[in-house]
Amino acid sequence: MSFLGYVYLHSPTHLGFATDRNRPSLRKVAELELVHDGDEGEGQNYIFSVGDLDKLADPLRLRRKRRVSEAEKERLRSIGMDSQFKRNAA
Repeated sequence: MSFLGYVYLHSPTHLGFATDRNRPSLRKVAELELVHDGDEGEGQNYIFSVGDLDKLADPLRLRRKRRVSEAEKERLRSIGMDSQFKRNAA
């Protein structure tokens, strides 16, 4: 399942959701307000209340950005160092 678009800050109380093409199914979602409908399927922009974000996560196919602790970053760096090519000393 691919993502539908991305979320951006529209105002202090609302978030925006932008798509890269026309998504007719999103017009049926009551919490979304269509603010821009692109010509010839170019994309759509919607706004919605910040409080509706959790409710809209599934219909919009939103994913949270992975957050990695500093300890995990260091562990991943050390694993990567073991797999890097070594320069020939000769």
